[in-house]
Parts: sequence; structure tokens; C-alpha cells
Amino acid sequence: MQHVIHAILLAALIWFNSPELSADDANVLAEFSVAKDGDYLVVPMTVNGAQHPFILDTATSTTTLDVALRSEVGESFGKSTGETSSGKIEFQLYRPRSMSLGLIPFPVESPVACIDLAQLREETGHQFYGILGMDFLRTRVLQIDFDAGRVRLLKSVSQQTTETMPLSFSVAGIPKTLLHLRGVGWKSFEVGTSGGGTSVRIEPKEFHSLSERGHIISQSTGSHLDAGGSTLVATGVLRSISMGAHSVEKLDVNTSRENVLGLPFLSRFNLTFDFPNRTVYFAPSSDLHRKARHNASGIHLIQSRDAIEVRVVTSEPARSAGIRAGDAVLSINGKPAQTLTLFKIRNLLSEAGREVRLKIRRREEVFDVSMTLTNLFPEPEFKPLPAKRTALRVIPDAD
Repeated sequence: MQHVIHAILLAALIWFNSPELSADDANVLAEFSVAKDGDYLVVPMTVNGAQHPFILDTATSTTTLDVALRSEVGESFGKSTGETSSGKIEFQLYRPRSMSLGLIPFPVESPVACIDLAQLREETGHQFYGILGMDFLRTRVLQIDFDAGRVRLLKSVSQQTTETMPLSFSVAGIPKTLLHLRGVGWKSFEVGTSGGGTSVRIEPKEFHSLSERGHIISQSTGSHLDAGGSTLVATGVLRSISMGAHSVEKLDVNTSRENVLGLPFLSRFNLTFDFPNRTVYFAPSSDLHRKARHNASGIHLIQSRDAIEVRVVTSEPARSAGIRAGDAVLSINGKPAQTLTLFKIRNLLSEAGREVRLKIRRREEVFDVSMTLTNLFPEPEFKPLPAKRTALRVIPDAD
């Protein structure tokens, strides 16, 4: 069996009701509040009677526990290998004991992986101890309303007034659908509900082909972190991508092992995944035309054990402000950094033209710095394409 431990790159908790994606109480198996804005979907998983935060990720095939929970699982099934964007990773498989999401039990016949997730906790800023994957979700109906910030697992799909697209599944069991790239045509993408990172990830060969044809404006290189480690990626801006009748312009994009739709893209829609019937229902959210976010500070932040820490200083304006790797950020514009999610802080540091005041701790010294956030990459200007419309609708091949 092939396993995929998804590339997590890199929550606010409120309840909601959605008129478009509503479900009566009798149809709801479980319901959880999640972040609205493209941050990670964090849900409470019960492991042997104790609740632990797990990230819900449709691009992970095998549910994964942190090594800190190794004592909570049963005997080993032996070792296995999986694919990440950084390459192959080897991990141990174990028989789960008692695990559930709400009142929904995790299937005891499905092995779980154990991996050290500490570095991913630093990168995401979330203290999660597992990743809930498609081995749990494959037989279920998953509903995500980003406008209201709620995830539901349903018994069945209620009457929908939304658009639909067909789903297929990869060999590893990851859901896939087709989206339209303007001037290019239909392309198959894995659907990944991990958050915080890039909107769209594209295979290197396809990325460079799109770049040569003017559909991606390349910008620079960056690093991508997942369970397999860190890898170098090309980054850029994608001209346009459409889901159904809804086109989104100038999205951030980087290279990846597979074509993947990330949560920063998916959170522009309210979604219901009917996995058993291979269909996704969707309607645009209030964030459909949200501008893509880019780091305008020149610093890369992580959540260390007790502080928001500067991992790397990459460029201006941070260099001129005298910020160094290893500095701890205590506050931003007077707000204590520890009261903000790392995702929120990164968003605050993406608003080019805004002046920010940071309180910095360097060893025993505490001091203030100010800097004006700078657009590190100019606004891309794509050459116009000839007007052309197509009614073609391509259905993915069944596995």
C-alpha cells in the first residue's frame, strides 16, 4: 500500500450556520469550529480518552501521530515508506487502540504512522500532535464553510444549490479534481486541506512550461518544509485558475511533486466533499477575490518553545532594521505576539506599505524597531490573451 504523508508548509474557534451548505441536526455526525482564513484546520481527536489537536488534511493518505503519542498506540505493523514533496520518507506503522473524532470511531483495522512532528509545529505555529487523513475521511461526507468557520461530517449530502465537480482518487487515495487554467486548458489537481502555505503547487515540468508560455511569472526560489524535510522550490504568480464558473487571478504558486490545491485557494470557497460519491459541491466564499499574500518583511518566523522567533532574515526591510536570526518578537504594533497565531502574524507582515513596530528580545536586551513593509516582488503584469471561451467539461478518469 502506498502512503502519502502530506507536505504541510508552513485556530480560531467559532460556530456557524450556512444557508448554502446547511445540514439539519439529524444529518450531522460531528461538527467543529475551525479557522476561516486559510489557516490550518485543527480538530480535536480523542486518543485513549484524551483530546489532542490534529490537523485535518485530505492530501494525507495515512493518519499520522506524533512520536509523543507512541505509547498510545498498539503493536507495530512494521515499517513503510511514503511520498512527500521532499522525497520518500520511512516511518513505522502501528495498530491504533481507541481513537475517535467526536463520536465517530477511527477504524481499528487502519494502521497509523508515527513521525516526529516537532519541526512542523514550529513552522505552523500550532501545537498539533497528529494529522487526520483520508483513511478516516474516504467513506465520509466532509463539509467546510469558511465564511462561518465550521467543519461538519455528515451522514449524506443534503439538497445543494451549489456547483459541482467530479472527484477521482490517486493510487494513494488522495482526492483529485480538474480545474481550468486560462489559455492552457483543464489540469488535474490533488485537493489538500492543509493550510498556511501556497495557494497552488504545480509539477516542475508543468511549472516551467507555463512560465515559458507566460501563464506563470517566476519570481524567486524558496524552501518547502514537510514531514520529509526541506526542499528548494521555484515560486511565482499564476495568471488565472478557475473552479467551475469562478476565476481567481494572480495566485501564488510554487513547484511540487504533484499538482496540489492548497487551503489558501480552497478557502475561497465553501465546500462539501462527498467522497463516497466522488463529487465536490462548492460555492464562492466571501474571500473569493482575496489578494494573494506575500511576505513583505524580509523575515521568516517560527514558533519556538516559548517565543515567536526569527529563523531567517532574507532581505529588506528587516536587514536595514537590524533584525537578526534568533531574535524573539515580543509584540507587533503593541500587540503581544504570543496572543496572535503565527498565520495571523505572517498576514500582518504581508501588507506592503504598512509601517510596523516590533519589540525585539536579543539575549538579555529588549528594544523596539520600526520598518515599512516592502513589496519584495513587483505586481506581475501578464500579457493579454485573445478572448476565447470553451464549453468543454472534462471528467477525470475513474481509478
